[in-house]
Amino acid sequence: MTTNKDIEFTDIYNFQCDYEKTKLVVKTFSNKNMLELSRETQPILDMYKAVLAHDYILYMHTGQSSYFIRRKDVHTIWQRKDLVQHGDLFYSLDQIPEDRENKLAPRRLVVIFSPMPGKEQYHSANIAHRCFTSSFPSMQKHLVKNTIIMRIMDLNLSYGSHYINTFNYHNMESDIQEAIQYVMYSQHIAKEDVVLYGGSKGGTGALYHSLLGDYNSVTVDPIISIEQYNQENDLHFLRDFRKRSILNDLIKLANQETTKKRIIFGYPLISFNYNLYSQIPSDSVEIHNVFDSSVHKHADISRNTMIEQITCINELLLSSDNLHKIVDQISALTE
Repeated sequence: MTTNKDIEFTDIYNFQCDYEKTKLVVKTFSNKNMLELSRETQPILDMYKAVLAHDYILYMHTGQSSYFIRRKDVHTIWQRKDLVQHGDLFYSLDQIPEDRENKLAPRRLVVIFSPMPGKEQYHSANIAHRCFTSSFPSMQKHLVKNTIIMRIMDLNLSYGSHYINTFNYHNMESDIQEAIQYVMYSQHIAKEDVVLYGGSKGGTGALYHSLLGDYNSVTVDPIISIEQYNQENDLHFLRDFRKRSILNDLIKLANQETTKKRIIFGYPLISFNYNLYSQIPSDSVEIHNVFDSSVHKHADISRNTMIEQITCINELLLSSDNLHKIVDQISALTE
């Protein structure tokens, strides 16, 4: 494996890289990584985005150097044994614990799309901290029995692309759809026994892919447009890499016939996202308005509706036609 000779971070106006290399090493002469420093000056932000534009991802900072690797070569640095690769995508599977099995019920699947990292990990050099943030780690304890949990990594750019195609990863959406289909096939799970779940950027992924692949979903204040974040100094590092808004795509997908339900938890007084997803045809999307005195900003919506979210996921799993057929068959045998 080849790497660049260290690129010294001395002349930020004359930053040059050999983008033919698998890895890049940028000497920052600081304990801060290049992501952190990009928030301090525009030239460093431009440098960081130039590296992202060539499809590299920050994965480590040590010895006052930031290390980048090509997205397609990330698999060569993983030490985790729980990750499964499909195409350029990575995911993990939490199998059904023995005490959560139910042989009289169908096997079920909840697909979790990762949210943005918390404040303490927001500028981490660790890819998993930024692109595979743990969401609802105790969820399996609260779901109906026989439920497998699939967690999908948003492996792209700096924090991911909200699970939407970008110019450097133009088949991300198909990788996601195919990975879900593979897990369903290999685990013998019917589509009506699948629920996609996520909040914030994870909500974007869960809502979009539930419409794209015709699945049930439960999402929390999904981000429909990145315009606000672009205006906040390109907060998610997506400007110029991804379409600004997916509203028209969602509306088009929502007009297709379906029997699936997509539930969105939203707060009308936090209007930026709400005003957009409320334009999606109501036949395909059901908005649950949240009115809670503890909610003051976008990030508050999810943490204050956890019980409601899990209730809706379980209701969708329990409303499965597949489950009803099994119940009818068992009932017929007992008559």
